[in-house]
Amino acid sequence: MAKKDDIGIVVDDNDNVIAYKKYTDMVHGERRRITCTYIFNDAGELLVQQRSKTKRVLPGYWGPSVSGGVESHETYESNALKEAEEELGLTNLDLKFHGSFPFDYESHKEMSGIFTAAWNGDPKTLTLQESEVDDVRWITLEELQKWLDTDIEKVAAGIPKQLKSIGYLN
Repeated sequence: MAKKDDIGIVVDDNDNVIAYKKYTDMVHGERRRITCTYIFNDAGELLVQQRSKTKRVLPGYWGPSVSGGVESHETYESNALKEAEEELGLTNLDLKFHGSFPFDYESHKEMSGIFTAAWNGDPKTLTLQESEVDDVRWITLEELQKWLDTDIEKVAAGIPKQLKSIGYLN
C-alpha cells in the first residue's frame, strides 16, 4: 500500500516517466502508474476484492483481486507482487503481464499495468490487510457482468475497462 508521503510515478499517455512526486503533491490530470492483478482459478472464476469501507476513494466497492500505486523504486511486476502479499498474504504468484494501458476517470488518470495470475485456494485462508480489504470472493465473469448491468454490487469503474482491454470481457 502506497502511503501519502511515498513517491509515485507520473507518466504521459505512452507510459514515459514525466516526474516522481509524493502522492499528496499529485494534481488532478496527472497520470500515475498503478498495477491491477486479476487472479483466476481453474474453474475460470475471478477473485474480486471489496475495498475497505474506510478508504477515501471508492469505499466498499468491489475491485481487482489486487491493486496499488507503483512507487518510484518499483517496477510494475515488483509492485504487483508486493501488493498481493500485503493485501492478501499471497506470495510467489506467477504473474502474466498484459501491458500498461491509460485510463481516464472523472476523479483521476492512471496508467494501469495489468497482470493475471492463477490461484486455486479458499479465499477464507487469505490474510486480508484490514486497512485495504474488507472481503474477497470468487465470482464468474457472468456474475460480474450481472453486477455491472444491474448495479447489484458497486464495482470500481476500472474493472470492466481493464478486463475488456485484455480480452476477458466484451
